[in-house]
Amino acid sequence: MSSSGSARVRPIQGYKGKPDEHVSLVIRELPSKRLVWVRAYQATCDFMGWSAEFATEVEHKAAKSFDGRVQFSKKSYSNKIAGKRLQIYRRRDRHRPGPQNRHGFRVCTHATLLDIAELAHFTTCDWYWLSGPDGKVRSREQWDAIYQAGK
Repeated sequence: MSSSGSARVRPIQGYKGKPDEHVSLVIRELPSKRLVWVRAYQATCDFMGWSAEFATEVEHKAAKSFDGRVQFSKKSYSNKIAGKRLQIYRRRDRHRPGPQNRHGFRVCTHATLLDIAELAHFTTCDWYWLSGPDGKVRSREQWDAIYQAGK
């Protein structure tokens, strides 16, 4: 920080997270300027196809800024991640899918069922079940029906 107290401003140039690093992808922006996001490992986002469809939070903020720069604050992040934990299952048997056939991620607490249905719609890998914010596990066909009804 300089002596004047201003925060450092860095340009964003195609930053891609490490495979074991959490990234936040923006599903949509609310009228109140709050972001509806999904947070997962970069490797999970790439595997599910979400990285190709949704912008990261930093990319979204850079696109909305005047000069393509984002101001990073010195806010400290704790190990506790906010949001609701959801899981996507890649096997038909949802009772015992095994750790290699299930992926966990978090969505913000104000994400609606339609936001999660949009996330499910743009998932490119094979999957069979996805838990919702209410804790109910729905099949791929049920999520597609929710997405088509809300479109």
